[in-house]
Amino acid sequence: IHARISYTLGGYNQNDLNTGAEVSLKLGKNSKHKIGASIQFYYLSPDYIMTSFSDNHHYWEIQWPKKQKIVQLNPYWQWGEYKVEMNYYMLHHFVYLSDSLTPKVSNDYTNVFQVHLYAPFYLKGFGVKTNLYLQYANKQIIQVPVFAGRLDFFYRFGIFKNKAKLQFGFNAAYNTSYYGYGYYPLLRQFYLQTKVKTGNYFYFDIYAAIQVQRISIFFNVNHVLCGLLGRDY
Repeated sequence: IHARISYTLGGYNQNDLNTGAEVSLKLGKNSKHKIGASIQFYYLSPDYIMTSFSDNHHYWEIQWPKKQKIVQLNPYWQWGEYKVEMNYYMLHHFVYLSDSLTPKVSNDYTNVFQVHLYAPFYLKGFGVKTNLYLQYANKQIIQVPVFAGRLDFFYRFGIFKNKAKLQFGFNAAYNTSYYGYGYYPLLRQFYLQTKVKTGNYFYFDIYAAIQVQRISIFFNVNHVLCGLLGRDY
């Protein structure tokens, strides 16, 4: 059982509250199975830039009447390195940067649901690590792809009488299309946009790496399929 609490006494973030607790249970003395659940609660002021900002193109001074409330629930099952977990997020009075590039607040309750699977597999020097996500948000202010996945495949072996490790591998990633957040360089902030979709594209990277004690040297070729499946990424 773990628990924590953090409370801010002064400054811009005065009266901000951050609490959390986790309970886990091992199923049997020598079992690799474990179940658990955690809960997090955040009672937070928006980022300062969402409250006060001024430059040649933008100006706002906003007194938000209420703090943001964010709740996260996370039940999970784990067997060795394998893990299946569910994440539920509830956001209330959430402040975000809108497509008009000004701060806005959502007074509705926003719910985000996520199921995550992590499944590694090892055979001699070969290894495969799989991360799969299914997601859903009931309000437009939070944009997530319905499916996102990543596969890491590698082969690792010892060289120089096992004093160094050489590894070859590739990473593959894919997510369904969704309205990805735009980036506004002038504010250095991401903003909500619903005009251009991103995703539905396959990413593929290859790499080689060598590790000698604490020294790691690697060579990557990122986005090998660049342009082969169109350029809508």
